[in-house]
Amino acid sequence: MDNLRIGGFQRLALDQAYALGDRGFRTILYVLGELPSVNVPNFLDSERILLASQNVELVSIGNSRVGQLTTINTILKSREVPTLILSHSLRATFLLRVASWLHLKRLRIITTIHQLPTLSAPRQRLQRFIYAQFTWRLLAYSSAVKADWDARVGSNLIFRTLIARKTIYVLRNGIYLNRLPFNVNQSNEALNGRLVYLGRNTAWKGVATFLELASRPELLHFELLFMIPDEKDLDIQALPLEVRRRIQIVAGKPISSYIPRRGDVHLYPANYGPDAKFVESVSLNCLELACLGVPTILTKNGLGTWPDLAKASIFYETDWVDHSLIASEILRVSRVKFSNLEIQKIVEIVDIQNQISNLLALTD
Repeated sequence: MDNLRIGGFQRLALDQAYALGDRGFRTILYVLGELPSVNVPNFLDSERILLASQNVELVSIGNSRVGQLTTINTILKSREVPTLILSHSLRATFLLRVASWLHLKRLRIITTIHQLPTLSAPRQRLQRFIYAQFTWRLLAYSSAVKADWDARVGSNLIFRTLIARKTIYVLRNGIYLNRLPFNVNQSNEALNGRLVYLGRNTAWKGVATFLELASRPELLHFELLFMIPDEKDLDIQALPLEVRRRIQIVAGKPISSYIPRRGDVHLYPANYGPDAKFVESVSLNCLELACLGVPTILTKNGLGTWPDLAKASIFYETDWVDHSLIASEILRVSRVKFSNLEIQKIVEIVDIQNQISNLLALTD
């Protein structure tokens, strides 16, 4: 993996490591670059206890390309050559393949693509397509990624015939359930529900839309919970006093620190821009909160990436245009108590052990 900062691919890589550890595998996370310092929000700090309990080993392989290739060479020259490498970095995949040729080693590298190609700059996108050809198996963690990838390849003759000939398959992400809080039944029924923002504060995640909705008169009784990597990520000084006094910021804490309240509603107004043909709005955070019985209002067409969850009433899709309609929906779902049966079905679908079983089946 490229780094251990707070993000989606880091989350999935860690969850895979935990799940493989539960199955008796020895798991080592190789990080391109140095391990993060305490000044940068990262999973090494927020999940130190879980990493230790799962016996996940962390190894930094340096910042420079030469240093990274040297360390990979050392690994391949050792007696314990990995039998399977899960790569969450296309650059790492390329370096691993080059090193394997130098040492005449046959490596099985399974590489997961974590970003819609449309969101990459043209030069970076070309590089990603080239690097992807050096893997043994190429995976997309969502159907939207695969659809975008295939559309790019299909519309470009050079890509299709010379560069991007590797077939990409969908292997859905999932949730390591033991990372979720265990005290979900201790929620205080007397406390007001909250509008929840969970994750990094980046423009495309829609924090501005979140705050606009939170300011609507019919939603003023909701507290506003921001669970973000770093408190500096959210500047509240420019916000109206009425909004500021309702905000609670929880920074740098894992999802296990979240205690749901009856009436909590998660808003995830992801916006990829007007030209986006494919949408990924069912994030890992949406799945985590669904497992806890917390509904999510998410961007329209996002459930297409999770057809198994398309009929789950805990998710509500919208285009974020009619704020009055969305506010009414927030009020409605905040009053719903989702059945244990529906929550259990969601848990069974998104359990990352399903992904691990399918992943290991690829190696048979």
